[in-house]
Amino acid sequence: MIFYRSEAILIQSGECALPATIQDISIIDDDPVFGAVAEMLLFSLGAKSVRQVQNTHEALSALAKTSGAASLVIINLNMRGLDGLAVLRELSNAHYAGWIAISSGETQSIRDSASRLAGLLGLKYAGEIQKPLREGEIRALFETIKKDESVFAAHVVQPFRNSRIIGLRPVYQPKVDANTGETVGAETLMRLETADGDLLSPFQHIERLSREGKLVEETLKFLDLVLADIVSWKTLGLYPVVSFNAPAPVIEHPEFLVDFAKKVRTSGVSPSQITIELTESVLPNDPAVLLETLSRLRMAGFGLALDDFGTGMANFDMLRLCPFSELKIDRSLAQGSVGDPLSCGIIETCATVSRELGMTLVAEGIETEAQELTLRRLGVEVFQGYLFGRGVPANEFSSRLTSEGFGHGAASATGHH
Repeated sequence: MIFYRSEAILIQSGECALPATIQDISIIDDDPVFGAVAEMLLFSLGAKSVRQVQNTHEALSALAKTSGAASLVIINLNMRGLDGLAVLRELSNAHYAGWIAISSGETQSIRDSASRLAGLLGLKYAGEIQKPLREGEIRALFETIKKDESVFAAHVVQPFRNSRIIGLRPVYQPKVDANTGETVGAETLMRLETADGDLLSPFQHIERLSREGKLVEETLKFLDLVLADIVSWKTLGLYPVVSFNAPAPVIEHPEFLVDFAKKVRTSGVSPSQITIELTESVLPNDPAVLLETLSRLRMAGFGLALDDFGTGMANFDMLRLCPFSELKIDRSLAQGSVGDPLSCGIIETCATVSRELGMTLVAEGIETEAQELTLRRLGVEVFQGYLFGRGVPANEFSSRLTSEGFGHGAASATGHH
């Protein structure tokens, strides 16, 4: 079904195609006819709240403040006043946490550039909608959001219910050898455990801790839980390498990495079993202290991964500055590798740089076999993504390792350090 600008009537289908995680939708477009048609279509597909937003600094700032992670903004690129590219930057500057989609009649290359800009600005990009408006594209957009949010399915529930939080719980997403398909380690992800046994996204929890100045303390508590799991695996003869995400505000705390290393030593866990993941956003104005600390961690045997590589301009500064053992390309590159020569070229460059610098090249966010085949051909050494497993509790991860014969001829990620 195609909705042209002349249409004024939309038959309600009664079907809800909207992801349950999306609570409100905003349309930023200076064409009132398109906005009205889009609004009717969105309501017909299950939307409860749809609003038109002006493309002004004040309106966008207010939008970011009143919209949480459970929101979607549809943005036209070519508008009077602030164009769509300026709107993306305004939303990023205002720390908008929801999803964004591009609605445009511009050429594919321009739409592709806009999607890359959204990624560079740290926005959650759901996809594009061409004009005239097509119901199928709206549905595809919703399916993208559903698929991405389904990382919480089975083991993670979005915190919309009033369950009592009883503590933190680590889950482990497998990382597999690109050549053998064997599990070589995992990335640990923080979850909130409820009295009902649900595991919730920690997004709002981390934001609150950061505002209250408690994020360093809570991150170190989470590390204790991860170390306890690693120690328990040791009794089973399992020694996987675990990647630990250190939030950017935490890394710049002067004592965090020192306390991190002390806790690992005290636990009896070998530093070679821990890889600390950093992003370019942790690059400080004066990098001397960070460089000294990270170099000392590498000397002690810890792995260091540069995460989200390919999403920002400062990546190469970080790569040149610090002694990384692992280069982790961003999921947007991994997922865009099929049929996108530019993404493929960037990944091939990453593979060359990784080999020359003695680093392991990891791709995250892999969801399809086509992506897997392409990334293997381009030189990626380790895979991570839904295709190879979601984040699971410690006992399920250890069962996976045991079933694969990990440590008894299976690949070991310690070799990547």
